[in-house]
Amino acid sequence: MLSLLETLQTDVIYTYCASILAVLGMLPIVIEKAREAKMAGKQYGGSFLIYGEAEIEEDDEETIQQMKDQLLSNYKQQLNDQENQGLQKIENEKHRQRDARRRHIKYIASLNQQIKSQEALNENENGELSEDQLNNQQNELMQRNDQKINEQLRSLSNKVGQTDKLVESKMNEVDYLEEQTIQHKKDIHKLKQIQKLQDINKPRKRVNYKKEEEQDDDDEEEEDDDDNETSYSEREGKSRKKDKY
Repeated sequence: MLSLLETLQTDVIYTYCASILAVLGMLPIVIEKAREAKMAGKQYGGSFLIYGEAEIEEDDEETIQQMKDQLLSNYKQQLNDQENQGLQKIENEKHRQRDARRRHIKYIASLNQQIKSQEALNENENGELSEDQLNNQQNELMQRNDQKINEQLRSLSNKVGQTDKLVESKMNEVDYLEEQTIQHKKDIHKLKQIQKLQDINKPRKRVNYKKEEEQDDDDEEEEDDDDNETSYSEREGKSRKKDKY
């Protein structure tokens, strides 16, 4: 019956045969053969069968995901390898620098030892030198020392000259500030004198105003007295006229 599904031409017979095989429990075999035929571009068991396209797509997605995971894993591994290589390079560079430092220290120690040996040899040779040679060496040393001392003196004199110029500039600034301070004090003194004069003149004006007011009051009192005398004389005149009548 499985072979019939490969040779039959009508969907009715395909359905009939597939139903019988399904009842017999052989449907998974039919579906598997249909999948294989589908992948090979052929047909098996009729067009009504489900060939498991979703499962095939799922398998493809799983394959793609596996490939992605593999690529990601490879990329991470490359990054880790590069990082490890970088760390290894750094460690190698540190080790190289430490070795170079050790060699440098050894070289300096060797030079110091050579210098000490040469100094000891020179001392021994100086003990065997003649008096003229010793005098020549002493003269050379004295000349070198004099030259160094002269250079130091020139440097010090230049520094002293610069310091003197700076001090002179600062003294000029101080003198200018003192002059400004004195002028400022004079201005303040003048302002105080003017203020005092203004304060002195203000009360005098007030006194004059008071005197003028008192004079005005006196004039008014005199006018009142005159008016009173006039009214009194008029009253006396009227009383005298009454007595005559």
